[in-house]
Amino acid sequence: MICLWDLRVGDADEFLKKPVMVINKAHGTGRTAGRKGKLTAPPARGVTSVCFSGCDEYGVISGGSYDGVLRQWDLRYLSSKRYTSGQNSVPKAITSPSLLSSADPTTYKGDRRARGITSLVVGSGASAGLLFALSNDSRVHTYDMSTLEPLSGWTEDPSNDLWSYGHENMHTNSFYVRLAMSPCGRWLASGGAANGSVYLFDVTSSSANRRGPAFSDGRGLGVELQGQKGEVGAVDWAEGMVACCADDGTVRIWRQDLETYRSCEDDPEEMKWRWSWSANIR
Repeated sequence: MICLWDLRVGDADEFLKKPVMVINKAHGTGRTAGRKGKLTAPPARGVTSVCFSGCDEYGVISGGSYDGVLRQWDLRYLSSKRYTSGQNSVPKAITSPSLLSSADPTTYKGDRRARGITSLVVGSGASAGLLFALSNDSRVHTYDMSTLEPLSGWTEDPSNDLWSYGHENMHTNSFYVRLAMSPCGRWLASGGAANGSVYLFDVTSSSANRRGPAFSDGRGLGVELQGQKGEVGAVDWAEGMVACCADDGTVRIWRQDLETYRSCEDDPEEMKWRWSWSANIR
């Protein structure tokens, strides 16, 4: 389900307990395991990421764990039914989305099974009007924000898909891995399920050259930042820097600093006391 709160309603304790709207079974039906661990129906399809639409004032877009089909919900439409949980009773939204992706970009013309969406981010600036979805197929797929139609996924070979982004070392088969957009709308940062790496993708320069042969390989656009261990889940941006959190219990902040980088290249033994990643510089 998707729960929504109105921060104008009630005091802090009240609105934290009681959403003003619930969209139940937003990405399909299903039941959990019954007695003795046996499934009584197909497993429930969870909602893994939600964001507000950049094109529709009343739209909320959601991605699920089952496939790459996105749904948009119009918050202006409510049913008269109530959703009851304990002592709380709230309006339940209609279960029909106002927009639905017509295709699943994670299947690549039916050659692969569907993969779920891990994280959704809305484009801004030069990437405005686009929606980016990190999928369990270890790719970032691009959708048109106004229609939810996928721009990626129409080629049989994902490495030749001009509207998806990836890296040969990037694995995102975990629903804990997130995606983040830089404040300028140019860079996407993605965590990874292994290797302690963060991946950056320039989505504006590549989009501007989609029709040219220079950017025929989507995987070539990725930059890998190494420096942590295990899974990198949370990523976020500030102006001119990106932060990431990994399973090794560390938070790292990366900044663009060409002078420091060259110093680490020239004298890694000395610089490793100040910059730990200089010992592994490539």
